[in-house]
Amino acid sequence: MGETKKEIIARLKDIELKLDIVMSRFELLPGVKEPESLGGIQLAVQITGLAIPTIYSYVSERQIPHYKKGKRLYFKRSELEKWIEGGKRKTEEEIRSIARGCNKGKFPI
Repeated sequence: MGETKKEIIARLKDIELKLDIVMSRFELLPGVKEPESLGGIQLAVQITGLAIPTIYSYVSERQIPHYKKGKRLYFKRSELEKWIEGGKRKTEEEIRSIARGCNKGKFPI
C-alpha cells in the first residue's frame, strides 16, 4: 500500500471518470427517472417561495395541490411545479399571435 500521493490522485481521477460514464449511461435508460419528492410544508415553501401562513391559507381554500394524512400536510414537488406553471401569463407576442389567428377565422381552443 505504498502508493504516493500522485498515484492516489491519478486513481481517484480514473474512478471519477468511470463513474461519470456509468451515470451518463444510467440517465439514458428508458423508464429511469428520479423518485418523486414528497415533503411537508418546508418543501412547499422551498418550491413556491411563499410564506408558511400563505401556504396554509391556500391549503384551506384548496388552491394549492396537497395531501393530508391526519394532521400532517404533504406536497409533491412535481404537482407544485405544475401548479406554478399553470399560472403562466401569455407574452404580448403570444397574445398578438392568437389575435392574428382569430382574424383569420382560427379560434384557439
